[in-house]
Amino acid sequence: MHRAANVYFLFISILQTIKAVSITSGVPTTALPLSFVLFVTAVKDAIEDFNRHRADAVENNRTSYLLTQERGWDLHHAHPRKWQDIKVGDVVVIKNRDPIPADIILLSSAEPSGLAFVMTANLDGETNLKAKEVHKDFRNLPLSAKLDGAEVVCDLPNNSLEHFEGLYSFQKDTGEQKIPLTARNILLRGCVLRNTAWAVGVVVYTGRESKIQMNAAETRQKVGSVRRFVDRETVMVLGLQVTCCLVAAILGGLAVKRGAQTPYLWEGRELPDPALSGLIQFFTYTVIFSNMLPISLLVTLDMVKFFQGVFMTWDLRMYHQLEDAEGQPVEIPCLARSSDLNEELGVIEHVFSDKTGTLTCNVMEFSKCSIGGVRYGLGLTQIGRAFRERNNLTIVEPPPRDPTEAITPFVNINDPALVAVMKNERDPQHAKCLDFWLALALNHDVMPERHGDSLVYSGSSPDETALVYAAKHHGFFFTAREPGKVTVRIKSRAVEFNVLHVLEFTSDRKKSSVVLRREDGVIVLYCKGADNVIKFRLSESLNSREELAQIDADVAQYADDGLRTLLLAKAELQESQYREWEKRYHAAETSFKDRDEKRYALMEELERELVVMGVTAIEDKLQDGVPETIHSLRCAGIKVWVLTGDKVDTAINIAHSCQLLSTDMRLLRLCGEDDELLLDKEKVPFKTGMEEKLRALIQVARTTETSYFAKNAVPSQQALVIDTYALSAILKYELQDLMLVLCRSCVSVICARVSPRQKAMVVEMVKKADPRAQTLSIGDGANDVPMLQAAHVGVGIFGLEGQQAVNNSDYSIGQFRFLRNLLFVHGRFNYRRIATIVKYIFYKSAVLVLPQFFYGTVSLFSGQPIYEDIIYQLANVLFTATPIVALGVLDRDVPVDSALSTPALYRDGIERRFLNRSVFLAWMMEAIVHAILILFLPLLSFGYFDVLPSGKAVSIWELGTIVFLSFLTVVSLRLAVEVLEWQIVITSLILLSVALWWMSWVVLNFWLAVAPDIYGSISVFPESSRFWFTYLLATTACFAITFVVESGSVVFAPTRSQVLRERLHALDSVDRERKEKGRASGDRKDTAEGSHVPDTSREKSMAAVMPVEQSQEEGHMSG
Repeated sequence: MHRAANVYFLFISILQTIKAVSITSGVPTTALPLSFVLFVTAVKDAIEDFNRHRADAVENNRTSYLLTQERGWDLHHAHPRKWQDIKVGDVVVIKNRDPIPADIILLSSAEPSGLAFVMTANLDGETNLKAKEVHKDFRNLPLSAKLDGAEVVCDLPNNSLEHFEGLYSFQKDTGEQKIPLTARNILLRGCVLRNTAWAVGVVVYTGRESKIQMNAAETRQKVGSVRRFVDRETVMVLGLQVTCCLVAAILGGLAVKRGAQTPYLWEGRELPDPALSGLIQFFTYTVIFSNMLPISLLVTLDMVKFFQGVFMTWDLRMYHQLEDAEGQPVEIPCLARSSDLNEELGVIEHVFSDKTGTLTCNVMEFSKCSIGGVRYGLGLTQIGRAFRERNNLTIVEPPPRDPTEAITPFVNINDPALVAVMKNERDPQHAKCLDFWLALALNHDVMPERHGDSLVYSGSSPDETALVYAAKHHGFFFTAREPGKVTVRIKSRAVEFNVLHVLEFTSDRKKSSVVLRREDGVIVLYCKGADNVIKFRLSESLNSREELAQIDADVAQYADDGLRTLLLAKAELQESQYREWEKRYHAAETSFKDRDEKRYALMEELERELVVMGVTAIEDKLQDGVPETIHSLRCAGIKVWVLTGDKVDTAINIAHSCQLLSTDMRLLRLCGEDDELLLDKEKVPFKTGMEEKLRALIQVARTTETSYFAKNAVPSQQALVIDTYALSAILKYELQDLMLVLCRSCVSVICARVSPRQKAMVVEMVKKADPRAQTLSIGDGANDVPMLQAAHVGVGIFGLEGQQAVNNSDYSIGQFRFLRNLLFVHGRFNYRRIATIVKYIFYKSAVLVLPQFFYGTVSLFSGQPIYEDIIYQLANVLFTATPIVALGVLDRDVPVDSALSTPALYRDGIERRFLNRSVFLAWMMEAIVHAILILFLPLLSFGYFDVLPSGKAVSIWELGTIVFLSFLTVVSLRLAVEVLEWQIVITSLILLSVALWWMSWVVLNFWLAVAPDIYGSISVFPESSRFWFTYLLATTACFAITFVVESGSVVFAPTRSQVLRERLHALDSVDRERKEKGRASGDRKDTAEGSHVPDTSREKSMAAVMPVEQSQEEGHMSG
């Protein structure tokens, strides 16, 4: 849009140089404002380019050390080389705490185990250390043996941080050796080597081909609905401009054709060709009407949005305190990472929210478990207490915790029975508990880190860390991890386990396993994962029906408590079985085609016929202010969707706790795991059954509510819960239309067990179904990135799972509760401000330009301008530019507290009350009327040419001066009508804009070379009372029309904020009267009551701005 506008005004400047069509004697005066706009843009781009160049120079001139074959690959003879000179195939040595200069394959490490620890904060924001390892097949070889004659075959450069496939070939005594490489064997640029003296690797990707640079590519630019509206209206105004030019050209050509009837106008000159004259007039009027498309609009919007973003960052209401990696407090403000979308925050209709870390704290505590069919843990969770109160169940308070029991971080399990079992070796549960805790101590990706004298655990997710701490709490102390080996201290004895394979967790697998050899030589597979995944892999012969039923009951109970559950299971493998599988798995690892698919298939093959061990239950408490925020969003008319990986019942109970669901709400279930739906082999419901279920639910919804689209309907309270199986069927069989029909009948939607990919697909589905509806996604983890990028607005939360969500968001905040301020304060204010800017700038441009068109009716459309061109070109970029910027940054229609406490005000944005086609056309019609008045009133007063009593003439240029001054005053008053919170800055800038015109006019009156047309005109007006009368008459007439229109709008179609302002004003009046009466009577008691009652009334008034909406609070939204 910027480029198109610049090209347009460049075209106008070129036209001005053609004297046949120019009104400026061939001088391109439009180049002045165009140069200003280009200068501002160029300065902004130059600053960005300079900062980028400076950052690049710092990065490129960093130094690393290389090893060479000529020097025998000796670490003591490494020589320095700048990062910009490092190339693929170089062998680099990295020292502790050095940043890694390129993506390199790890060949050797100072650690005998071959491990190298890296911090990946620059990649994913996670501050925990991650272990990389030298491949076990050449871990003990000297460096020269690994490098001489080596060859690497790997993926083409890509942006996948978690994926790498390669084959490392080198010569060995037995012949050529090929070693498969994975992401565990590669160090990525952007990481920092930690807790490792040195590491050596060979470069595979560098520069722009490194993974961090591939991820730095700019994401798809999001364009807001207001910007799209501006583009459409710009095309409409351009069409109006072209139409006016065509009319003027045709009428001007006809005037030339009738020139024989008016020979006195041509002074004996030969009449030009009417067609050619009309063509010339078309381009002449194109130049005259050039300001119809405001050159200042885009620059003004960019400037205003920049300052709006600054004010968001400065908002102390949205500051949140976190601790950094060193434990130091850090203040986290709101960051506007894409200020182009500021106004979109005021028109959001759908909010899609992650649960873990977004609605909850993501601080996991191990609180309960089930081992061998026996439940342990007597604590009562926040959500569990709410569940019992909601269902009128007895609440049994847990016994006090044993003060002698050890305190372990992230462990909050309280059960004397479990303590007794762990102490009594003869108890039948004792062995099961030992095996349970051992599985937790072995099956994870947590790394132990030594901080002083203590050992702390660092994991990729808080769940993993809490489980390992739980194992430690019960006597299974994970102490060390080395390639192929894990050490666990059991009863003060260090026990080493040989790790044969780690079957990693992925969002698709939803489970992780470890294959290891115990001290007795037995090969065991420990597996943990989501209950809906693990239970289908349990052996029917090795697990009794009673055990399986008990597991289901335990999972359901923990779901009622709102706990996050995982199932633990194991399998003992025969040596021959493992060897045969291991051979095929090695072939899959060395495959260079579809490696991951083959590996995952073999993992699934091994993770079968499992024996259930138990269930873990972890509590993740709600963040402060979440219930109040969701309640406010529903009152504002926003539909809230919660997209979570938790099981259905857990999601439902958490939804009740955060007020997404209420007890009087009908809950519609669309879950594939329900028995009424038949599933195929992929656990997806069949199309026929899914379609019948959808239609049945739609019928249920319709029988219990008034039609959603009926005006003044009171919708029933209904919510929908859908799980991953049903969602998969809907997407697979393209049943989205039926799904969205059902969603329109619901005030809240819960999607359970969904994957990151499905989260994004849900957002895209809603966007496609209703293109007008604006969506917002909010999350805190890397798994939320697809959802954030899919929504119109993505909001990232600074969390404990890194900053990938923040780095891929449009806005970032510290906690979910700040979403109220972001939407109801900044979003709503900025939407109204931007809407006012758009309307006002098009309005004032029309008022400026249209008098010249109407003047054509009395000048035979000869192309005669009425303004001095210098003043005309400065109208938008100097005389009227700054006041609207101040309004766009500072003006507020209601106090901040009122905006927060009255969510119904937000509905004005959802309904597009401040900016729509009708409102825009009303402003343009008002501009046309004002343009007629400010031209024809002076024209009627002075005529086409007048002589004052002093003998001085009033020419067309004096007429143009009156018109321009009237224009400036009228548009300034029109802006003043829109100002609802008068501040010294706005007032000063409005007065300054008028003063600037007067100063410019005085200067140009004495500058013959620049403004010859108005030279000396300043001497005409002081002695002409008609000048002042005409000016005041035109201004008053225009303002009277605006006053009538605005008054009628307030009386007959008020916005919610206008209603609230009137009520607050009335309460302030009552407040003042009571205080005055109290002072007059001297009755202190009456004075106190008089100051107290209005405050209560004020709260009631703000809560009742729209009584029907507030009582419904969760009123339906468009799908």
